[in-house]
This record gives sequence, structure tokens and C-alpha cells, in this order.
Amino acid sequence: MKSQDWPLTHRREEKSIPTPSRNKNDIVVELRLRRKEAQKIFEEAIAAHPHFCLEPPKFSQSSKIELIILEADYDHYPTLSFIESITRENDRPDIFLTSEVPDMSLAAQARHIGVDEFFPRPLQTEEISKALDRCAARRGRVPK
Repeated sequence: MKSQDWPLTHRREEKSIPTPSRNKNDIVVELRLRRKEAQKIFEEAIAAHPHFCLEPPKFSQSSKIELIILEADYDHYPTLSFIESITRENDRPDIFLTSEVPDMSLAAQARHIGVDEFFPRPLQTEEISKALDRCAARRGRVPK
């Protein structure tokens, strides 16, 4: 059986996938949040900060993630297990965790396994901005 070439119209329509535009020194952030209001607050804080950029989900394998922001639900054990698996890596990303669970033992557990910043609800934009500043400093980015 002889293989056939695609018709010319198909070959010419092929386009490469665009990569996200950002500064090469930006700290790449991946959001893993379930609630839209939390997503919006973090997106706005990251967009306002000079050292950070969001990694769109379709590009998540195209660059090294340096900050992961997660949300823990009432059943927070799967999230904590995921965090433990990340913290075993040598060059691990910073980890921010948020939760609406009013359990202070969750914050203590999270810090114990390697979470860098914990944000209880309601989220405070100023606290997030300060945490982003600390993360940038840990990553060696100087204030602009």
C-alpha cells in the first residue's frame, strides 16, 4: 500500500504553537486553584508584580515552574501528599497553599512538609503581594 501525501492545503495550514510571551527572568507560576474568586485574586496579584508571570495550562511543560499555588479542600490529604512529592525534588518550586478550612493544624502541617506560604480565607491582596516579594527574594530577583 502506497502512502499518500497530505493535500497541499493541509500542509500549508500547519502552524507552530506559540509560546507565551514573558521576560526570561520572570518567575513562572502555575495556579492549581478550584475556586474562581481565589483564582482571580492570585492572577491579579501576580499580574501586578514585576517578577512573576502565569504559565497558561497548555504551556505547562514548556518552561520550568518556580512557584506553584495550590488550594486545599476539607479533604486536604491528597493536596498534602502532592506537596510532599514535590518537596522531595532537589530544585523544587516554591509552594503557596490556600484553604478555606479554619483548621490551624493544616497550616502547621503544611509548613512542616515544605509549604513556603499559607493563606487562610478570606484572601488578602496585600499579604499575597508581600509573599510574592519574599518568593522573588528567595529566587534571587532584586526589586525593580
